[in-house]
Amino acid sequence: MEWTIRRYQDPDKETVLSLYSQVTHEHIWPCFKNAMSSPLYLCFSLGLGVTGYLLASGLGALVLVSGWGGLVYYCCHKLYADYVRDRLKTDMQDIAASYMAQPDDCFWVAETVGTGKVVGMVAVLAKKNGAERYGELFRMIVSPATRQKGLGSRMVQTVLDFCKQRGMSKVTLVTSASQTPAIALYQKMGFKLGQRIRVHTIISHKSDLFLISFPHVDMQLRIRRYQDPDKETVRSLFSQGIQEHIWPSFKNAMSSPLYLCFSLGLGVTGYLLASGLGALVLVSGWAGLVYYCCHKLYVDYVRGRLQADMQDIQASYMAQPDDCFWVAETVATGKVVGMVAVVAKKNGAERYGELFRMIISSAIRRTGLGSRMTQAVLDFCKQRGMSKVVLETSSTQTAAIALYHKLGFKYVRSYTNTHVADWMMKITRVTIVVMEKSI
Repeated sequence: MEWTIRRYQDPDKETVLSLYSQVTHEHIWPCFKNAMSSPLYLCFSLGLGVTGYLLASGLGALVLVSGWGGLVYYCCHKLYADYVRDRLKTDMQDIAASYMAQPDDCFWVAETVGTGKVVGMVAVLAKKNGAERYGELFRMIVSPATRQKGLGSRMVQTVLDFCKQRGMSKVTLVTSASQTPAIALYQKMGFKLGQRIRVHTIISHKSDLFLISFPHVDMQLRIRRYQDPDKETVRSLFSQGIQEHIWPSFKNAMSSPLYLCFSLGLGVTGYLLASGLGALVLVSGWAGLVYYCCHKLYVDYVRGRLQADMQDIQASYMAQPDDCFWVAETVATGKVVGMVAVVAKKNGAERYGELFRMIISSAIRRTGLGSRMTQAVLDFCKQRGMSKVVLETSSTQTAAIALYHKLGFKYVRSYTNTHVADWMMKITRVTIVVMEKSI
């Protein structure tokens, strides 16, 4: 099957709107299915079934589980249906004005050769971030009958070529995490996974009610030594980067088999002691305690560091010739998007470096910057005759641990003795992981 990709024309409007509405609504069922098949929701549904059976009978279990499933489906349906309704009243109401009024914007349709039937669409808008010009891809839609035949790749390439010809530095896009074939296509074409953005709904789920942005481009980044004017930006990025781990640590704890069983047991106990309200109070109280401990672990750490070594970065990390603190910044804007430090240590006659403060802005992750900054530390220590580089990270930071393993770091040990009480660390189920690499 052959297609022609051409610029949108007004006679295409009704076909384009119909195709856009149809395809976007297709994501409702995958969203619902992914949510209900997650371990957390399966356990919750099981808990509701047991509670319903204890309250009434098999019919009670059916009513509670069906009601829960209906609520999740309603939220998934509302997420996409409201989105379509809103778009049809705004930018898709006048496509030419929204996407073709400026010379660096465009809206394309794909039509079959011979029949002229519109089977796909895509758009791009030119954006600016300071001195940087880039394109944002919108309305990528391919008809179900035309998928997996190469049309999606051709349409994305059309956008990339258009932006490159106009001197833009990158192309970004946002898609929902339930659109796994689309995400696979973008990654195949060189897009990198970036920031995850929570969509606020009645019920959210990690795999479906998030958006993911993909910066595509060779964003030029340079790594340089820290300077005093960087201080506030560095402290803000440090605080933000560390506190991002609160929710993942809570989620990891609550979704562990032990905590799922414990929560279910609390629910049953609360019901037997009182009622459904008693079950809710016990489970909510337990979840609140776990979240409090996770929050305190990371927030207190940030507070302590900002009052200690991060209060005077020059004195803490650059006063000695074998210590250093680097920042990574974008070449185009000079915006600081990452940091890392190393401090020289001695153990008897052995000299080694300890890596600290490895933070990458969420918008720049998975672009290779983490590897570059770690390598900068390794090269710095090797040039100074150190025998190895050691580091510590929390077990919550699985992406960082995977990066360090990839770069040749080996696991040494784990411990839980930190700045918070032992019982809090046990509740969070977080451990501190020590790793090292010989150089």
